[in-house]
Amino acid sequence: MRDPSSPASFGERFVLFIGIWALFALVYYGSRIVPHAAARVLLWDPVWRVPYVSAFTVPYTSAYLMPAVLLFVPCSRRTFLHFSGAFVGAILASAPWFVLMPLVPPRVVLSGVGILDRLLALQYQLDVDGNCFPSLHVSLAFLTALSVGRCVRQMRVPMLLWATLIAFSTVFVHQHYVIDAVAGCAVALIVWHVVFRLASRS
Repeated sequence: MRDPSSPASFGERFVLFIGIWALFALVYYGSRIVPHAAARVLLWDPVWRVPYVSAFTVPYTSAYLMPAVLLFVPCSRRTFLHFSGAFVGAILASAPWFVLMPLVPPRVVLSGVGILDRLLALQYQLDVDGNCFPSLHVSLAFLTALSVGRCVRQMRVPMLLWATLIAFSTVFVHQHYVIDAVAGCAVALIVWHVVFRLASRS
């Protein structure tokens, strides 16, 4: 029997990593298959007063790569399982909202001239309309930052700054409402607290 306090191997991490991304894809894309409410526009959200800034496409896109940092951070099997549980919890907690409260993304008309506009246009096409609230972009970014910072204290501040930049980017590229980003951050903090409180009891 493997000791849960021993270091998690790269292979173990990779299998869990792929499993979490598979769950993400199932929930994110599957939510449009099941019956869901009609998507609506939040005209009162502050996003409509936020200018589109193409440079924020870079941190926005980096959110897809950020969780991969956890494949290389030293931690025990037990700790990595806790991290995985937090990611799974955030994804499952978001799923009902995608079905019950779909929102029309507050997107802008892109010029398609620059490389960043073209990259964002591609992401507009690949994303699922309606799955805005809460922002999984934000919640998974902050869970990654909290996880890495728990294992390597020196990386705590840089990772949190990265996650914060991603949160702002979701609004500046008009892929999410402000309320989506706030809710995504709240989901991350709540799930993190619940997972590690349960872990401490066990």
